[in-house]
Amino acid sequence: MLAELEEIIQFKRCHDDPEAQAFTKSTWMKRLLGCQRNVEVWQRILKVRSLVVSPQEDETMWIKFANLCRKSGRFNLAQKTLTSLFGQDPSKGGKDLWIRYPNVAYSYFKYVWRSGDKQQAFTQLGAFTELVLAEVNKGDEEPRIKLPLLARCYSKLGEWRRALNEDVSVFSFFSFYILIVFFHEHNQKFFSLY
Repeated sequence: MLAELEEIIQFKRCHDDPEAQAFTKSTWMKRLLGCQRNVEVWQRILKVRSLVVSPQEDETMWIKFANLCRKSGRFNLAQKTLTSLFGQDPSKGGKDLWIRYPNVAYSYFKYVWRSGDKQQAFTQLGAFTELVLAEVNKGDEEPRIKLPLLARCYSKLGEWRRALNEDVSVFSFFSFYILIVFFHEHNQKFFSLY
């Protein structure tokens, strides 16, 4: 912890050197990923880092923290973290909030599922998946940016549909399969087909 406080001072001193700051952020991320998966440990480390890097700037690590809280049964802390990342209560935000913060939204749906409102989580994830697919089809930005998220959404929808004992149609399975094959061909770093 003392080392990170020293790094924070260095980070502040390098305010005019974005490369040095990016290197420090990368180091912090690797260090945190190497820590034990303990809510209290992660919370202390992230609180210290938030002195210089806001949760929105370090969204990936805060999402991982929210997921850790969810998996540990610390639902209030998970919700508080996700609300902080959204900047408002996600249950009142709606679809434009989901599009502005797509990775946070995906984590939020998993939180809703785990907290017991499975049907709402399933419905919201389905609507969100349609929004992400529409964004990919618009072609405004490189589709590869959204494809990993879209693949995770389809995968989670299939898993949840099965858990809810809903019919998994051939079309939804086939569309998911096509998406995976397409993405695998264009970006093999994401995952491999078995």
